[in-house]
Amino acid sequence: MAVHHSPRVRHRGFTLIELLIAVVILSILVTLAVPSFRDMIANNRASSQANALLQLVTYTRSEAIRRNSTMTICRLEGADCTAGNWAEGIVIFSDDDDDETLDSGEEVVQSLVPFAENLVITTSTTSLTRLTFTPRGVGNQANTFIIKRPSMSTDPFERRVTVSATGRPRIER
Repeated sequence: MAVHHSPRVRHRGFTLIELLIAVVILSILVTLAVPSFRDMIANNRASSQANALLQLVTYTRSEAIRRNSTMTICRLEGADCTAGNWAEGIVIFSDDDDDETLDSGEEVVQSLVPFAENLVITTSTTSLTRLTFTPRGVGNQANTFIIKRPSMSTDPFERRVTVSATGRPRIER
């Protein structure tokens, strides 16, 4: 009687050492990728908020020209535009009596909810509570809106929406 030996069966798969090396390489890659991913998110968030603010200022200016009337953009809290801060929301209204105050009977053209909660919007003129455009599209003063993270004194992702003395807005880095 002949004894038959079965051929060796080769097992397919990873050894424990191969698996550990793969996990270590993956851990290193994730450790390197997470900070740059956070930076990308912060950069996109600041850029998005700056674009939204630029759009609002441009819209207010174009509405003043289109309607041939004074238009004001101000912080949302308070009918007299003196309370709140720019990141909490913005209201755009037709300022029929040119007093830069939202009075009864004046049309609210647009009212916007708060911006991203992890960003603050300040202005180069700390007392700026409103921006008014004449029927010719000229602003009442030149100013810069600064959008940045609240925890950073110098933010590499800071954006600036600058409104010139002629009323033309632009974004700066």
